[in-house]
Amino acid sequence: MCIRDRGAAGAAGAVSARAESGALAALADEDAVRDEAAGASALASTLYAQPALFALEFALAKLLASRGLCPSAACGHSLGEYVAAVVAGVMSVEDGARLVALRSQLVAALPEGVGAMAAVFAPEARVRAALADTCAEGRATIAAVNGPAAVTISGERAAVDATVVAMGAKHRALHVSHAFHSPLLAPIVGTFREHVRRARLRAPAEAADASVAEGFAACAADAPLFVTCLAAPGDDVAADGATAWSAPHLVEHWVRHLLEPVRFEGAARRLLRGELRCSALVELGPHATLLGLVRHILPPHPHGAPPLALVGLQACDEDAAEAFDVALDALAAAGVRVERTAGRRTRAPE
Repeated sequence: MCIRDRGAAGAAGAVSARAESGALAALADEDAVRDEAAGASALASTLYAQPALFALEFALAKLLASRGLCPSAACGHSLGEYVAAVVAGVMSVEDGARLVALRSQLVAALPEGVGAMAAVFAPEARVRAALADTCAEGRATIAAVNGPAAVTISGERAAVDATVVAMGAKHRALHVSHAFHSPLLAPIVGTFREHVRRARLRAPAEAADASVAEGFAACAADAPLFVTCLAAPGDDVAADGATAWSAPHLVEHWVRHLLEPVRFEGAARRLLRGELRCSALVELGPHATLLGLVRHILPPHPHGAPPLALVGLQACDEDAAEAFDVALDALAAAGVRVERTAGRRTRAPE
């Protein structure tokens, strides 16, 4: 999320707390996660891990809003794009929760162990050439472009292995149950599309003045900018908002999101453009993984300009409440107005 000092205006969500509670409660099988051991095991599976991440990230967004912090832009990596869409008003939290739960169920029903993913520390062009040279293209593909030399590939296990061996580049196998953002997810596309069509999708606020299909609403003009990591159809870079959003386009956006690469580098560069006037980038998640990627994308800091604050709300090795308090301190130090609450535990940022 990109935050600038906008005060408390617009911080409250459009969905009631009761509706939000019901939507998020539907994400989990209570019996499966009742005790700690069963919960830890369940959260290691795709079926529960992705809905849990959605719930956590959305809860953190609401917690920020309760402190008067309203983002000027929202962007999400892979599953996080659903949270960004909810924050930006592109879909309701009910539809977001339903689609994430369904997506997880459909993926979990596919055979495990067939696919693989690997992070390759090389430029995209070199990875693409390797995929072609090893005849793996079609069986393995680029799943994410996270930086100038940070690419993830995904697909059939043998094809992924052959590609990384042929490249000889530094790489890391990812511990995943399925090959996300690859053609191996194609069998679930038809079912998923039908469910996406039932969602009430809204054109991003940026496109509110564009013509849209009859009966298709546009987000409020003051809604956060929705910055997608998915390329526009036919493009090789992340969409920059110039796409003519329409009802059919938005449906296909979420279908393509299953199969196509996450172009985080392009989306991050847009967040870093001067016209958004961001004073801070805030990561909603269990740890600050994306901020580490952003540090490799940041342009040179202009002399005399205030530095951009990169703030993670949670850290896996810290108390959750304390980590959130430290994050609020960092935002305040960056010049962002933060509403304080009574009884808050405070620790000065290091």
